[in-house]
Amino acid sequence: MRRFLAGVLWIACAAAQVVPPGVHPITGRKYAAVMGFGGADWLVRPEREAEEHPDEALDAIGVAKGAVAADIGAGAGYFTWRLAARVGPAGKVYANDIEPKMLELLRHNMEQRHIRNVETVLGSVDDPKLPRAALDLILLVDVYHEFSEPQRMLRHLRDSLKPDGRLVLLEYRGEDPAVPIRPEHKMTVAQAKAEVEPEGFRLARTLEMLPRQHILIFRLRSPAGGARAAQSGTRTNMPPAGNCDSPCRYDCPNSLLARSRISASLTSSRWLANSQIWPKGSSSFTVRSP
Repeated sequence: MRRFLAGVLWIACAAAQVVPPGVHPITGRKYAAVMGFGGADWLVRPEREAEEHPDEALDAIGVAKGAVAADIGAGAGYFTWRLAARVGPAGKVYANDIEPKMLELLRHNMEQRHIRNVETVLGSVDDPKLPRAALDLILLVDVYHEFSEPQRMLRHLRDSLKPDGRLVLLEYRGEDPAVPIRPEHKMTVAQAKAEVEPEGFRLARTLEMLPRQHILIFRLRSPAGGARAAQSGTRTNMPPAGNCDSPCRYDCPNSLLARSRISASLTSSRWLANSQIWPKGSSSFTVRSP
């Protein structure tokens, strides 16, 4: 019976979670293509300052002297050198990108500006390769919507934040058809909230003073839990318990699929008649942790 019930659960979950490739499983948003090295000139176009008001954005976000920050998808360093100036000599900026040529260009730009507090980091599509529990601020400017593995990236980013750290997204407003950007390169606030919050964050503040972009400031949902993970020296790569509402989330510690031993007193007829998959608190089954 136990094997039968486990098999039914696996089949039900598989049927419920079939998602086309390149689409976010929660919102159905199509992932945008990544801008390669060929687009580097567009990142430093003269009109960008008038279009995006980068200094006003950073002033609104607030970057403390001595802070440790990361610029994800840093490209040519357009925001990196601005962050470096704000954190000052006592601070540090990790400039992350998945394109080696972009990082070469960024290092050249930092040398031209005599900036010494920037460290480049070559990441991958699912891991930014940042130090654990070390960052006060993680900045993603027009980048998150291009992630092909957003859930895994967010879990690594979460692990890299200090307990009181912030994850900040700048994204072109998907709600505004007048913003002259392709739809797949825009996001709505609702989309960002729906995708980011399940990975252990909460949307703390939304700022709308920029001409075309949202500023979305996220904080850790459970700072105490993040601190414990940092102290233990382990990287969990899983959302914290309590954030997983579905029994089909294999990557959640309290999901039924994450448990290795299941015992149930359900009969097959009662199982099939039940309108939910083992609802929380039901007395008709028990789950034992490994």
